[in-house]
Amino acid sequence: MAVVLNYEDLLRHCVDVLESFDADRASVDTHTAEYLKSHCCLGCDESSATFVREVFSGCVQFRKITKVVTDNFYLKQGKNFKRTDVNLLRVFAYLALFRLEELGIEHFKKFVNTQLPQKMHKFFSFLFDETSLKSWLATEWCKVYDEKFVQANLVLPLLRWHSEMQQVLRQLKDKLDNVKKPRQVQTATEPKPFNLTKPRPRTLPLPEKIPKLKPHRPVPASTYTAPFEMDSLAKTKEYNKKKAAELLDKMAKSSPACAAAGKSEKTLRLMEKIKEEEDAKLDFNSAKALPVPPAISDNVPIKLNTAAILREGALFHRREKEEKQKLAELIAGGKDASEFLQWQEENRRKELEDDMAEIERRHLIGQLSHEDAILARRQLDVENRQKVLKMKEESSQLMQLYLQRRLEEEQGMRKLVEEVMSGHQNAKESVAKMRDIKQKIVREVSKESQELLKRALEEAEEEMKRKVELIGLIKAFESKPIIRTQFVDLTSTAGQGLLCEMSIAELRERLAWLKSAEEEEEETRREEIVAGKRAKERMIISTLGSIARHRAEQSRAAAVKQEQLKRESQTRLEVVTSKVLGLQRRLEAKRAERQRIMTELQTPPKTNSTRKSASAKRQAEERRWKDVEITREKSAASRARGLGNNQRPRETSELAS
Repeated sequence: MAVVLNYEDLLRHCVDVLESFDADRASVDTHTAEYLKSHCCLGCDESSATFVREVFSGCVQFRKITKVVTDNFYLKQGKNFKRTDVNLLRVFAYLALFRLEELGIEHFKKFVNTQLPQKMHKFFSFLFDETSLKSWLATEWCKVYDEKFVQANLVLPLLRWHSEMQQVLRQLKDKLDNVKKPRQVQTATEPKPFNLTKPRPRTLPLPEKIPKLKPHRPVPASTYTAPFEMDSLAKTKEYNKKKAAELLDKMAKSSPACAAAGKSEKTLRLMEKIKEEEDAKLDFNSAKALPVPPAISDNVPIKLNTAAILREGALFHRREKEEKQKLAELIAGGKDASEFLQWQEENRRKELEDDMAEIERRHLIGQLSHEDAILARRQLDVENRQKVLKMKEESSQLMQLYLQRRLEEEQGMRKLVEEVMSGHQNAKESVAKMRDIKQKIVREVSKESQELLKRALEEAEEEMKRKVELIGLIKAFESKPIIRTQFVDLTSTAGQGLLCEMSIAELRERLAWLKSAEEEEEETRREEIVAGKRAKERMIISTLGSIARHRAEQSRAAAVKQEQLKRESQTRLEVVTSKVLGLQRRLEAKRAERQRIMTELQTPPKTNSTRKSASAKRQAEERRWKDVEITREKSAASRARGLGNNQRPRETSELAS
């Protein structure tokens, strides 16, 4: 399928052909053929290839005419343009001089719009200038070609297209000035009503009879009066409150009788000391040993920062509030939730046992599926071996066919080589003829290049003279002495006429006053910060005291909880259901079947990673059962911990009583 190139790509190819052309190396036709052959996109589209070929040949044929235009443009108006765009300007000059009537103004405008508007506006305003066309540009062209040819084929066509090109130049100018085209205001559409048939008037329905409601009963008087039971309950509550307060006062005043049953700590310490002294008297010939180092207590104090102290103090304060609220509810006649919590803990224990049995069942099901997968893999290996044998037979047949075709292709290639060698001998004669033609062209071009070199040398000498004169003037200006010292008065203002103007001395005084004010403000802030720190230290000390009390209480409760956990761990039983036993039997049967298939195939089973022996499997089973026991112990410990947390309200109520 032919690829149609856009205007920008066509221009780029025309410029590339001109830049890569070397008259000493190849002729116009051979160069265009080589370029089209190297660019496949031009070879696919015949119209694009012919356009590039004709533009290139025309630029080479009329290069003297286009050179006059580009050289004068760079000399007079294009001093700020790059010299690398000279081939692009030659292509545009050729299209405007010789191909404008063939292309048309619309296609020519599209070629112009592919380039920068500033560059195109400058070049075409120079080329289509009416005064320059009639005066010096025509005379320059007459030096190269006949006057009749210049007037008929160059000047008159440009004057004929002068008005259309002025419109193109105006559009380019608008683009440079960023002028937007005025939009055409469209007339709004006027809606017209639809020609529809009018509906018939509807008949009014007869009014329905409004039903009459029965008279309602009056509201009883008991709705707005409180029942007598509420009064009796309020009286009993007040009586119970008073009685509980009296009992609490009695309990606070009188200590419990059971507290004096044992001996005090002081007496026990004295007894132990007396016993140690007596034992030391009985030891006669003992070696003197080093004293035992003091035991490190478990309750090592941890250094806390301020945020941790405040956070822990807030936590204990919130817990105290909750305990007081619970005690108030119990005093007011509320119920104790210990029985409900015990029932809830029993249900949780049962659910945990059921979950453990379910986990064991799933574990056995996973092992069964693992055994099934091993059996399926054995069968798949047998099928794959059969497929491999079939594929080997087919590949041997295909290899024989491939060798036969290769022999036939080699014979055909030999014939082609013989034909090509005969064609090379004919090509040598044509190469000799082309060499003669190129030598003639080179002689003509060398004469023209010598003339151009002479002209360039003369222009360079004139330019050097002008630069030397300018350098002398610049050095004369620079030799004049310049006074660079500036005197500054610190008490004078800038003289801008503003009300807020100040001299440097005034500014220094103002800055010193501001600095003293800032120092006073810093002192007041420092005093406020020190006072805040002292208040914060007092508050932290009080919170540390409350934290120490609460931690001592928590350590005692943890010891009680640990004893309960030891008692419960002794009464724990393992759960093994009938389903788990059935699955174990099925697993043993599957393993026996797999061992039988392995002995038949005489191939060891392959797992996902490595081959396992019977002893490794036994160790894995023991490891799994140990993991199950560890998880059960952890779950029992978590249950006991939950019971301890639930019993905490009961302990606090007992302590309060």
